[in-house]
Amino acid sequence: MQHIWLYCFLLLLFSCYKLFESFNPNIIFFHAYFEDILALPIILKSSQLILQRVFKPFRNFTLSAFDIILITAAVSVYFEGYLPTVDTRFTRDYLDIVAYLIGALIFAKWMNFPIPNIQSKSEII
Repeated sequence: MQHIWLYCFLLLLFSCYKLFESFNPNIIFFHAYFEDILALPIILKSSQLILQRVFKPFRNFTLSAFDIILITAAVSVYFEGYLPTVDTRFTRDYLDIVAYLIGALIFAKWMNFPIPNIQSKSEII
């Protein structure tokens, strides 16, 4: 159940960051890499929870290491390879790929778990 608390904490961090981003956008780490670190854990856990909660056969679904690597590579290629060539609002920054990798590792190590068996209504997510 700790993975759900971590997921909620990351969502809270992201929400707070977006709320305060307009007040001080000049903190380089937060402006350039914080969202990239949070992106994959939030996207992957959100997707995993949707599958686990909506489709009963997927209740114990977890992503394999190959799945996580493939998704990380796809996000990296899309956001750091393709988008900067077609939209001037995006810039190529290879450190963003490192940030995506950190996020993928956070998900793989601490968040990639099935939903625990529900014993009572008080344990529902």
